[in-house]
Amino acid sequence: MDILATLADAARVRYQDKRDDQIEKDAFERRLELTCFAAALCNDRLSVIAEVKRASPSKGLIVNEFDPLAKAKQ
Repeated sequence: MDILATLADAARVRYQDKRDDQIEKDAFERRLELTCFAAALCNDRLSVIAEVKRASPSKGLIVNEFDPLAKAKQ
């Protein structure tokens, strides 16, 4: 085997290991997010999932002056 093939094989193995590690990390983070979300819904405090919109697809414009952060805090 020539040197380029050897280097290519080594790089392939090295990057496959990194890809596998990244896949495991991503899966762990997804599980963690779901766990935190489920815990937030199950605690004793009030939990709210909401959205604020400037317009509705069916009704059109709802509010002319729209500050989403201020509206969400209301």
